[in-house]
Amino acid sequence: MADSITDPSLLIATPILHGYDGSPYAQKAVLYLQLKGIKWAYHKTSPMMPRPHLTPDLSGGYRRIPILQIGADIYCDSNCIIRELEKRFPTPALGTSGEHEGLSYALHLWSDKFFAVVVNLSSRRPGVPDAFYKDREELNGVSMTAEALAANHPRARDQFRAHLNFLETQLAHSKTVWVLGTEKPHLADVQCWTPVRFAAMYGMAADIFNETNYPAIFRWYTQLASLGFPSSSPLQVPPAPLVSGEVAYAAAELASRGGSFAPSLGADLKDANGRKVGDAVGVIPDDQAVLGRGPVLKGTLDGSSADTISIRWKNPHGIYVVIHFPRSGYYIVDAEVEASI
Repeated sequence: MADSITDPSLLIATPILHGYDGSPYAQKAVLYLQLKGIKWAYHKTSPMMPRPHLTPDLSGGYRRIPILQIGADIYCDSNCIIRELEKRFPTPALGTSGEHEGLSYALHLWSDKFFAVVVNLSSRRPGVPDAFYKDREELNGVSMTAEALAANHPRARDQFRAHLNFLETQLAHSKTVWVLGTEKPHLADVQCWTPVRFAAMYGMAADIFNETNYPAIFRWYTQLASLGFPSSSPLQVPPAPLVSGEVAYAAAELASRGGSFAPSLGADLKDANGRKVGDAVGVIPDDQAVLGRGPVLKGTLDGSSADTISIRWKNPHGIYVVIHFPRSGYYIVDAEVEASI
C-alpha cells in the first residue's frame, strides 16, 4: 500500500500527477517518471467527470488526463508534461537534447494518430458503467453504443496493421531493442508506448496483434514495461505517495499565495500572430475546435515559446494558477476575460 501525504506544505515543489490507473496517457507519464527516477505523488482521480478540486479548480474547463501539478503551475497534455520535466530534471537524460530531439517530440503526433485507431477497435467492456460511455460521448461528440463501436472495427483493423508495420519495421532493423537503436530507453520509446500499451492491456484485435506477427514489438514492449511497471495489470501503476484532490489543491493555493510559480517563458518575439504577455487569450484543443466548441480556458498570456503557451488564470475561488499547454494540438484564440485577471 502506497503512503499518503496529507500536509500540503510538503507538496509545493513535488510533481503531482493527476490521473487514473487505466488511462493510457497517464500510464505514459508514469512510464516516463519511472524511467527518469523522479520522485512524484499521485492523485488518483475519477475516470469521468466530476473531478472535484481538479476541474475546474486547477485546470479550468480542460478535462483531459493526465495533468501534472508543480505548486501553482499546471501542465496539460503528456507532451507538455514531459517537456517541463526534462527542463526541471535533466538527468538522467532520455535523449531529449541533441540528436533526435525534434523527432522524439514529433513522434507523439504519429502516436496519437495510432492511438485513435486503437480506440476504434474498442468494444463495450463488462463492468464499465454506462455513465463512463455517456461521459466520453459528450467529450468526443460521437456515439459509443455497442453497435456504433462495432461499426468502427473493419476500417480500424486495416489501419491497425499499417501502424503496427511502421513500428515493427523500425524495431526489427534497430541495432538494439529500442526504437532509435540507443543503448537505453529513449523519449522516442516513451512516445511510441501509448497505443501499444492500450492494445496490449485490453487484447485489441489479438488475431492481428500477437507475438507471432510482431515479434520485435512484443520484445520491445515487454522490456519497456518491465522497467516502468511492476504489474501487467491495466489497473495498477507503480506505487507512489498518494494525495487527495483536496490536499493537491491546498498545495497549489499555498504556492499561489506565496508567489511560487515557475519562471515565465516571457514574450515570444517571433509569435506568428504577434501576441504579447498580458493579452487575453483562450485555448481550444484541436479535436474540440473541430466540433465547433469554444475555449476550455480563458486567461491572460503569461509567456510563450514555439512549443509552449502559458496562461495565467484566476479560478472560481479567486486563486491564480498558471496553466501550460503545448502549441501543437491546441488553438490559441483572442478572448474576453475579467478585468481583474
